[in-house]
Amino acid sequence: MLQLGTYLAYLITPVKLPGSMKENGMKILLAENDKNFGIVLKTELEQENYEVDLVTNGTEAIFNFMERSYSLVILDMNIPRLSGIETLRIIKKLNPQIPVVAFSAHAYSKEISESIQHGATKCLAKPFPLAQLTNDIRTFLSAQNTADAGCQMTEKRWTRDEGR
Repeated sequence: MLQLGTYLAYLITPVKLPGSMKENGMKILLAENDKNFGIVLKTELEQENYEVDLVTNGTEAIFNFMERSYSLVILDMNIPRLSGIETLRIIKKLNPQIPVVAFSAHAYSKEISESIQHGATKCLAKPFPLAQLTNDIRTFLSAQNTADAGCQMTEKRWTRDEGR
């Protein structure tokens, strides 16, 4: 007879899909202020077998970035609490090699030129074709994997009180 605790543990145990990029550690941090658009992007990227964490403001993006290891960041330049530029600057300071795809609804805005200046790997103007985004992600991640082959990254854990 199956015990209730065993049954509940069975129900909540995550299932790994065979051949999933999730097993290879391809994690993406997606910072998008429009939660509905963020869910659409997250769903599309998960269908490509990426593990995606969706956040809706710059503060959450920084805390998630410090807590987890990501392969790539997708950053809306119009996120609240901490501007997209400031979020990008902090992320690149924490990990200068991380590819960052920045995007903005303002195609000719100061944000796009600033994001390049602060280290964005690519800038897109909304609306953009999802195929373009997924192709860019594949390109950046394959280039990163080639560059990182045989190298081991060290990780520094930051706390909220550090630097005070």
